[in-house]
Amino acid sequence: MKLSGTTVLLFRASSETGNAEKKLLMQGAQLVRFPLIAFAPPSDHYAALDHTLQEIDSFDWILFTSQQTVKVFFSRQNSPEPTFLKARLAAV
Repeated sequence: MKLSGTTVLLFRASSETGNAEKKLLMQGAQLVRFPLIAFAPPSDHYAALDHTLQEIDSFDWILFTSQQTVKVFFSRQNSPEPTFLKARLAAV
């Protein structure tokens, strides 16, 4: 195994690593999980996001900073696909 004897530190929760964790384990890596962020709904129960989504046509760009932001954004808007957006999309 290519990574046998190698220890890998993962800063994401297991639910957020996708196939990376499985692939590392299959290669023999020893994993240490240390998630740095815990996700929780906002205290306003998404009121600010829902208000912003009503004005989404006024935006030139929408920047997503994580997989979680993409999931929440599209779960809160009415259309299942981003085809309604005039704004450009970017992700980091």
